[in-house]
Amino acid sequence: MIIGRFEQRRYRKLARIEQRLDFLGEARHQRIFAPTGDRRQRRHRGTRLPALAHALAHAQKALMLVDEQAEPLRAAALTERLGSFSWSAGREQDSLAYFQRAVELVSESPPSAVRAHALAGHARILMLHWIDTAAAQRAEEAIDVARQVGAVAAEAHALNT
Repeated sequence: MIIGRFEQRRYRKLARIEQRLDFLGEARHQRIFAPTGDRRQRRHRGTRLPALAHALAHAQKALMLVDEQAEPLRAAALTERLGSFSWSAGREQDSLAYFQRAVELVSESPPSAVRAHALAGHARILMLHWIDTAAAQRAEEAIDVARQVGAVAAEAHALNT
């Protein structure tokens, strides 16, 4: 398959952004402490919000580079990450919308790890919004898909939901 110079640059840029997202996704789980004084006076000096804003910007940039019609799984994976980053940044409604969009993108696709992660993430966000019945149904669906494709992490997330 021969692709043009523009497409090659687009895919290289997308790959670099996805690598940054992997790094930022790991970093968002770490807390940043800046100890001052004795142990009892240590405070949270750092915050995760600048890193999350950076991650959100990268995820949105990457999503703009992906054609949802041509690559629905990649678009769903990026949208799912965008939903996770949004939740961590305190944007609850945006997060719910992103997870719903990720599920819509993979609804017609065959079972895959991306579909399992999107369903599990959507179930988690529904649960966090106290929409329990829909969360339980979505979690069951995620468990089924995850078991079909062997996506252990997605299955664990859905089981915890």
